[in-house]
Parts: sequence; C-alpha cells; structure tokens
Amino acid sequence: MSDFYKVIWLPQALEDYHDTLSDLELYWTSEIVMRLALEVEKTLDLLEQNPHIFQVADEAEDIRRAVVLKLNKIYYRINSDRTIDILSFFPSRNDPNDLTLK
Repeated sequence: MSDFYKVIWLPQALEDYHDTLSDLELYWTSEIVMRLALEVEKTLDLLEQNPHIFQVADEAEDIRRAVVLKLNKIYYRINSDRTIDILSFFPSRNDPNDLTLK
C-alpha cells in the first residue's frame, strides 16, 4: 500500500488551470508557461507526500492553500480516504470575490 495521497482535480479547478495556461500562452512566453506547469507539478508532488505542508485557507478551516509562483493559488481539501480534491486554481490577479470553493 502506498503512503501517498491521490490528487483529484475537480472539473472547474482543472478548467481554471487550463484557462490560466492559455492566457499565459497568449501574452507571455512559452518559457513562462512551462515554468508554471513545472511548479504546479512540484506542488502536486508535495501534496501527494504531505498534504498538510501548506497553510489552512482563510476562507474555510477544512481547506488549504498552496501558493504557486506568488501569483497563483491552489485550494484543496484533504479527505479521509487519502485523496485530495483540488477545488480551485486561482490566479492572484483575479478578484478574490470570484473565488468559489465547493
């Protein structure tokens, strides 16, 4: 049995992540896009090994927040079945009132 947790992207979070990558492709270089993708992968690897490594989100006690490259946040919930639900991929430049965590 593996000691790792399983990361599950909820559909809206995955869509938000892909939208962010698409926006970066339009306005920035492919190097920036790759850097973000690699940092997200590193963050997910850390979550799989130790999901408690990142701080509890201000928005709710059962939700945690990982900051990726200062400009993006991954909000997630740790479940008792050793899964982690990625609830939101949220660029910090967005209006905080637009953040929904379900």
